Amino acid sequence: MNEVLKLAQNRCANFAEGRCLVTDRTCLYGSPNADIRRCSYFETAVLPAEPAIEMRYYASRGATDNKPRCEYCVL
Repeated sequence: MNEVLKLAQNRCANFAEGRCLVTDRTCLYGSPNADIRRCSYFETAVLPAEPAIEMRYYASRGATDNKPRCEYCVL
């Protein structure tokens, strides 16, 4: 997920000086527990600009994308 952190650092409007300005703490994508936490702003505003990284990001979380699914739909 190093590429995700790099994307956040370079393109996320909420990232500055090594931390997330929204939560006023270290960016969650740089934390050891990043695989269990999510940032909706990053997922909707930053990640779609890089489709290859977005695909790997969701695959690492066991999903194909961030679109809502009904209970009968298959990922």
